[in-house]
Amino acid sequence: MATHLLNKSNPDKSNVQKVKQLLQVILNFAKSDRLKTAANALRALGFFLAEADLVLVFDTSAQSDEARQIRQIVQNQLAHKSPKVSWNACIVIAKTIKNESLARC
Repeated sequence: MATHLLNKSNPDKSNVQKVKQLLQVILNFAKSDRLKTAANALRALGFFLAEADLVLVFDTSAQSDEARQIRQIVQNQLAHKSPKVSWNACIVIAKTIKNESLARC
């Protein structure tokens, strides 16, 4: 979804806003106390971070609010007692590392 909304050569500002809204929805679900909701939201977050142009999403700042939220959620969910949730938190990390735009952040 994020890659379809953002044309990397000429990003539309309204689409960047939509992608940020999508990220916020995913983050809200990833904070859930419900096991299946958190696990699936983390998986969605991993796919989002694998495909999105992180420079556009985070305004070229690794210290942006979204980046801080992601770090906090992933750290909290890595310590989750459910293996499914902690596994999906690892997926977020792996998919983020594979994103080519991470080097430009």
